[in-house]
Amino acid sequence: MSERLTLVVFKDHLSSRTLTVRLAWLRAFGLALLSVIGLAVVAAALFLNAYRKTIATGSVATTLRVEELEKELAESKSSYEAIKNQALNSATTGGAVLAGANASFSLLPAESVLEKLPAPETLPFRLEAIKAQWKGSTLQIRSAIEYTREDGGNQQGHFVILVRGPQSVAAYPDGAFDAAGAPTLIKPETGEFFSVSRYREIKADFGPYSKRDDVRSIELFIFDPKNRLIFLSRSGLESAKAAPAPAKKTESSANDDGDSASNAAPAPAPKAKRPAPPKAAAPTTETPPAEAPPAESPGNPPGSAPEAAPAAEGGT
Repeated sequence: MSERLTLVVFKDHLSSRTLTVRLAWLRAFGLALLSVIGLAVVAAALFLNAYRKTIATGSVATTLRVEELEKELAESKSSYEAIKNQALNSATTGGAVLAGANASFSLLPAESVLEKLPAPETLPFRLEAIKAQWKGSTLQIRSAIEYTREDGGNQQGHFVILVRGPQSVAAYPDGAFDAAGAPTLIKPETGEFFSVSRYREIKADFGPYSKRDDVRSIELFIFDPKNRLIFLSRSGLESAKAAPAPAKKTESSANDDGDSASNAAPAPAPKAKRPAPPKAAAPTTETPPAEAPPAESPGNPPGSAPEAAPAAEGGT
């Protein structure tokens, strides 16, 4: 069998042309063409498979993301409804419990709010007036709890201090606020514990603040061992500011004052006032009395003129 392929081409009346092609070339070209076609088919199949997987993965991820968002939205709605209901309940109950407390009890759990606060005189302790003082940009709050009964007992519980401003609320001690999203703001059990049988000071510092107008009011909550509110003190910052205490004299300054007082010259006696000189009387014109005529002398006969008086010595 010949390994060549001869092609004879005739065109019109022209002489024929002969083209010789090897069969090996034709076989190689056919194999190459088949290989290219096969590779194209395989690549297309792989591409389609990958595209299908990508679409499936994207749709699954989108579905999962949509489900997560829907779940978060449902949780947000439920939290909002719970907070709304809690606020409404607190507004209807807490506002009626304490008039003028500005709905402070809406910040507390329902079990911590009594139907009526005990009267301060019925409690076994008293709270000293809250004193607030600025030290730089830090607000220092000082007070004290004094046990007033003489029965040898004591008072235990927790206290929380709130400092309110137009845009912020701060609490003492740290951790007194409940977690975000909780139906209440304050956890009474996280307040600072106290057990007083005689006298217990309260000290709290807040700040630093950029300006003093960031603080408007101070609230102090006292809870009993069962975390029930038994005492509430609220005051504006201006009324809580303590008046500056008078400067105390030290012993050395007191001695110096005493020495200076003893060494000081006695104060001069007040000068006696001189009586005012009498006013000069206005001159008055008095008519001198008429001189009596000289007595008749033996040398002067009646009707004669009197002798002239002798001129004064040295007269001119």
